[in-house]
Amino acid sequence: ASRGPSRRVDIIAANLPYVRTADWRATPPEIREHEPRRALDGGADGLKLIRRLVDQAPAYVRPGGALFVEIGDEQGDAALALAHRAFPHARAEVKPDLAGLDRVLAVYA
Repeated sequence: ASRGPSRRVDIIAANLPYVRTADWRATPPEIREHEPRRALDGGADGLKLIRRLVDQAPAYVRPGGALFVEIGDEQGDAALALAHRAFPHARAEVKPDLAGLDRVLAVYA
C-alpha cells in the first residue's frame, strides 16, 4: 500500500497499552483476570507500542497535523524523547490529567 500524501491524516489519537509488564503482573486479580493483557501490558518500559506508533507516525501525519497518545504518569520524559527523535521539527509536550500527572503526549507536526 502507498504511504504517500493520499494516506496522510490530520490527527492520530491513540490509547495504547502503557502499563509496564512488572506493574501489570502486580495489578489486583479483579483487573488482571478480567481485562485482556494485550489491552494493558505495554512491555518492559510500558512504551513498546507507543514507541512503534511514534516512530511510524511522521509518514502519516500531515504537516500542521497532530498526534495525541495517552501515556503513563511516569512516562512523560521518555515519551517526549521519542517524539523529538521521530518529529525533530515539531512541537511536542506532555499534557497533565486533572490530578496533574503526565497523561498525554501531544505532538504538533
